[in-house]
Amino acid sequence: MKKIIITLLIITHMGIAHASNTMSAETQAHVNADIARIHAVNEYTKTRVGASFLGVGTDQDCHYSTIQEALNAFVQSGAAEIRVARNKTYDENLIIDDMDVTIVGGYLDCFNMGLPNAIGGPGTSQAIIDGNDAGSVIRIQNTSEHRTIVLKNLRLLNGETKGPGGGLVAYVVDARVSLINVDIRNNTAHYGAGIAIIGDGTDMTLQNSRVISNTANYGGGVYCTASGVASGSTMVLTDSSGIIANLTNGTGAFPNGNGGGAFIDEGCYFAMYSGSNQMGVLAGVSFNTAEFLGGGIYARNATILLNGHENCNVGDCIGDDINPVNLTGNVAYSGGGLSGSSSTVTIYAALIDANSSESAGGGISANGTLEIGRLHKGCWNQQHCNYFQTNSSQKGGAIKSSVANIDISSTGFENNTAFDGAAIYMAEIVSHSLRVEGSVFNHNGNNFTESIIYTRGAVEVEFMHNTLADNTASSAIFESAKSTLDSSVIPDLQVHSSIIDNQFIPVLKHNISSYPVHFSHIISNEITSMSNANTINDEENIGDGSFISFAPTFLESPLFVDRNNRNYHLAANSPAIDYAHARLDVRYKDMDFEDRAFDDSDIEDNYFLSWHDIGADEHYAPLEVIFKDGFE
Repeated sequence: MKKIIITLLIITHMGIAHASNTMSAETQAHVNADIARIHAVNEYTKTRVGASFLGVGTDQDCHYSTIQEALNAFVQSGAAEIRVARNKTYDENLIIDDMDVTIVGGYLDCFNMGLPNAIGGPGTSQAIIDGNDAGSVIRIQNTSEHRTIVLKNLRLLNGETKGPGGGLVAYVVDARVSLINVDIRNNTAHYGAGIAIIGDGTDMTLQNSRVISNTANYGGGVYCTASGVASGSTMVLTDSSGIIANLTNGTGAFPNGNGGGAFIDEGCYFAMYSGSNQMGVLAGVSFNTAEFLGGGIYARNATILLNGHENCNVGDCIGDDINPVNLTGNVAYSGGGLSGSSSTVTIYAALIDANSSESAGGGISANGTLEIGRLHKGCWNQQHCNYFQTNSSQKGGAIKSSVANIDISSTGFENNTAFDGAAIYMAEIVSHSLRVEGSVFNHNGNNFTESIIYTRGAVEVEFMHNTLADNTASSAIFESAKSTLDSSVIPDLQVHSSIIDNQFIPVLKHNISSYPVHFSHIISNEITSMSNANTINDEENIGDGSFISFAPTFLESPLFVDRNNRNYHLAANSPAIDYAHARLDVRYKDMDFEDRAFDDSDIEDNYFLSWHDIGADEHYAPLEVIFKDGFE
């Protein structure tokens, strides 16, 4: 009997669609290279343990009293590393000139440096190097070959320079530079006050390291440029690393005032696998301020990867599924969390929270390419693996774009505010696109908000399998307008297989004659705005029509699990279950990383072969859990 039941269940559920959630080949190559970099650092540091050393400190067992003396003697000494006691503050401006070197601070004194597993061994303590406002605290320069520099258990303070890198500067060097438990604080510079990478060929990794409270005209915490050279330079943050509370105070001509936390310039690649959703944890990119663009990060002709998933390759892993990468509490004139200019930005498993901008893009201002998605089931937040929360601006509370191709999936937008486009604002300079799938928009907007999604001009917009509920706007959920540059240019808006349930708020507002908006497979709190003389409902070449339903009882339909507590999964009796036809252009799994097109045996299909649930969630009954995730 059991065999018969299982066979019938398998036949019934043959409609399951296995959408793809994968990185691009280019992004995967970046991740694999990042894993290899961290692996190489960890393997290299293992070889230093128990090796010969030069000791620096104040007691009689020390070889030198200054770090620079030890550096000057290091190559000839044959030692494996320099060890630095924490029994003094080192008022120095160090120069690391054309050498491989490891500097480890935090020892109690030089006597303890030679003891196996010494009580005074470094642990996580740090030795303090004070630049005394006399130049960069550490300058790396003049590499005649590829070098390896490891800095561990150090705190770099009070560097000041009229050029780059108040705390640390790698100036035109071919080197692997590794920072492990290094804090870079209270430095000033013209640009890159905390860290500056200038030129091609520098690979820098930060493990459990922080760039905090530095001030520059641009690139308050970090600046990186490779001058457009193809091989470029890289900066990778892992573990509990962070760029925190840095400031740009420059005004006037570009690029002054950009990149409060980080300014990632042409030819540079920046990746972050660290972060937290806990207040008080100094991780991620948080509480930075830019006078102009990019409070957290400003990217110009650069590649940015923010990856909050665990990523593994050949047994080595980087990141985790417990903590998100985060852009939190950053402030700028435009692009509070991040501002991209002709850049590629890829985001997985991120918290983008409480960022603000005076003008546009409270969370992100995108110019170039922006991809936001989820890679696997494991995530810091199962309902909102990517989460835009309480971001604010005048245009685009969460996201604003003028010239970008944007692809968003598995993302929650909640409590974001703006005058136009509380969640997303897209306005043209040239043709660009926005695609959103498997995402939830709820409680965005306020009494001053005109729209939740605003589009103008040559914008191709496609909403697929999304839930938009309990938002607040005075005009409409979707607002579309003609181009201000050419009145004949209008947005292409398509909304399919979605729930739009916002009390008393029209779905659509536009000022365009004979506007060919495409809607299909929709449950909505009203249908008038989608059905007037200037709007056509899209039948998608299906003879039985477009399946647009009016949900008159706001508190009951479309029946979520717990609407009052903002749980927008579908209830077992929701009319959204098995409502829609399968569509060939579904790309991703649902909001929980579950397969689409599950044919619920207890629900009568809306029409023959209508297996897809509409909205962000694909409903699975408890007894059907074996079918989740493709039988994983």
